[in-house]
Amino acid sequence: GGERGQSSAEAMGLLPILLVFVLGLWQLGLVGYTYVLAGHAAREGARELATDPTNEKGDQPFRDVAMDDLPKAWRKGAEITAPEQDAVTVKVRLAVPIVLPGLRSPFRIGSDASTPVESEPLPPSQALTPEPS
Repeated sequence: GGERGQSSAEAMGLLPILLVFVLGLWQLGLVGYTYVLAGHAAREGARELATDPTNEKGDQPFRDVAMDDLPKAWRKGAEITAPEQDAVTVKVRLAVPIVLPGLRSPFRIGSDASTPVESEPLPPSQALTPEPS
């Protein structure tokens, strides 16, 4: 009769470890999803920049298009820029949400995308791409 409840006691000891493991996997999934979202937003912004190259201080439609592609939780703190030297490249940096509420994310993930404009020469980021003969 001295072993009654042993499995319950072992389960209670293992429960915190399992909980931390599941939260870690969930956080890892959020990191990967943030990377995918940054890539999608960068491609959308570059596509908009290729069709509408307006890149003035007050009028940056690529930023609005890239921001609209992001879910609400990732919009806060999103940095969307287009370098001056490369006319059709958009860079997006996003903060990774934390699984536990109330904590700030120390992680930022970024991605960049460029799209060539058919009527213009290739941008500097794609200069090494061989042109068809």
